[in-house]
Amino acid sequence: MIQIGVAFLKNMQMWGGKIVITLFPYYNVQNHHYAYKARPALIMAGYPLSDEEFLVLPIATLKRREFYSPKFDYCLSLQLCHQLGLHEQCFIRCHKQTTINKAMIGQILGDLKQVDAHVYKEVVQLMREYDTIKLKL
Repeated sequence: MIQIGVAFLKNMQMWGGKIVITLFPYYNVQNHHYAYKARPALIMAGYPLSDEEFLVLPIATLKRREFYSPKFDYCLSLQLCHQLGLHEQCFIRCHKQTTINKAMIGQILGDLKQVDAHVYKEVVQLMREYDTIKLKL
């Protein structure tokens, strides 16, 4: 059994629900190398064995609708986006979970859990639903 320390739980209470700017890796097709882009993300959880890594969901404007998932891209209202420090209407990509190191966090923009706990719970539910589907494959 893994023992989760009090310090870790306090750390997650501080970070869970935060909208942050973080570095996401991508492959630059034109230059044929990996690079990083600063992008917003929602911190969902930490890992019990490390207080240095977080599970995050990317946040995107999705200007190219062919990448839009009607089931798992959660559309934030423009008003909520502005309250969270996002300048355009955005989607939380509940099916694009990734891990980041704490060192990759550049800035905290807002706190979804504090600003709109109902939306945060809906995002958590969508992420869990996607995990259930993914694990059945």
